[in-house]
Amino acid sequence: MDPISLIESLECAVIVIDRQLKLELVNISAESLFCQSRRNLIGQPLHKFIQSEAVDKCVQDCLLNNSQFTLREVPIYVNGAESLVDLTLSSVSNKKGVLPSILLELNVINRISRFMKEKNQLERQQAFRLMMRGLAHEIKNPLGGIRGAAQLLDRELEESSQKELTDILIKEADRLTRLVDRVMGSREQLKPQFLNIHEVLEHVVHLVTVKRGQTILV
Repeated sequence: MDPISLIESLECAVIVIDRQLKLELVNISAESLFCQSRRNLIGQPLHKFIQSEAVDKCVQDCLLNNSQFTLREVPIYVNGAESLVDLTLSSVSNKKGVLPSILLELNVINRISRFMKEKNQLERQQAFRLMMRGLAHEIKNPLGGIRGAAQLLDRELEESSQKELTDILIKEADRLTRLVDRVMGSREQLKPQFLNIHEVLEHVVHLVTVKRGQTILV
């Protein structure tokens, strides 16, 4: 098989640019990638399709030093749309040993990149769920201890004013426990209910009164 037929049979897009950074050779896969025939592609500047400072630097180094580079996730532009490719650049010598051209191999990685991003996002979500479960466990454990201690203390108290304080502890511990359960995502469907807003306000006033040690006039 001759070299031209071999290049044409490759699945990756292959283009060759000259020293003026214009396309001088493309294979069938490159035609498909850029959605243009080689007649339209040849002579076009590379910058029209690949606008990357990293690629520009590698191209210059290839021209000067007979180098080879591989770049990952390089954006290319086709009909105004962006795609990602893994790009390999290497110098191509002619028979006289001069370095007139650069060979570029482009492998489209859009699907792979999207898959990896979705996988990483899923892993982060799973790690976050585990962290939240551990955090909920660490919060609910002391809340249970506080509630239990308040119940025991309530049994020992005789004055109604002191029992009000233990009642507040128990209710607030229960409220925080329900809040943690809601944050973790309860499987039960929410059920709208009527609520007396005055009861909520009176509860808040009572909490502030206990905290400040003085009666609030409303």
